[in-house]
Amino acid sequence: MVREHSSLAQFRERLRQSRLDRGWSQADLAKHLADKGFGHIYPTTIAKIENRERTVRIDEAAAIADVLGTSVDALMGRTIDDDAELTYALRGLTSAAKRSAEQVQDIVRAIGQARDDIGAGDFSGRDLLQADVKRALQRLEAAQGALATVGQFERGMKPAPTPGEIGK
Repeated sequence: MVREHSSLAQFRERLRQSRLDRGWSQADLAKHLADKGFGHIYPTTIAKIENRERTVRIDEAAAIADVLGTSVDALMGRTIDDDAELTYALRGLTSAAKRSAEQVQDIVRAIGQARDDIGAGDFSGRDLLQADVKRALQRLEAAQGALATVGQFERGMKPAPTPGEIGK
């Protein structure tokens, strides 16, 4: 007999134990799975999975984990490295901030160009429009700067000094 991978063995045992901890029979678990759209999993299917007579598909494993209120990782006995998860999330944040900063910079350029295209044209409300455009550009430039700063973040960085701290 081929030796089973320990993650799958853990899954089978933790599935059985989680089911028993809830006081569920294999039929109860199969009914809960059917309620989630997995009507092809019968009590005998659960028994075969638990007894190493049938493998479990990834979609079935996910549904079983959902019904049992846990994760596939937990059923497999895997621990999630919080540091790796945090690093991944931070990388996603900084990447999104960099892209957003570039998009805002493009918007600032487009609005500036459109403003310049108006030139010295004389029309009703021109002064109000110019003031609104100036204010919008200032806010967009501030947002672009903040996004660029977020995009440069690295773990362990010290915060930038505030204007009051500069020169002390």
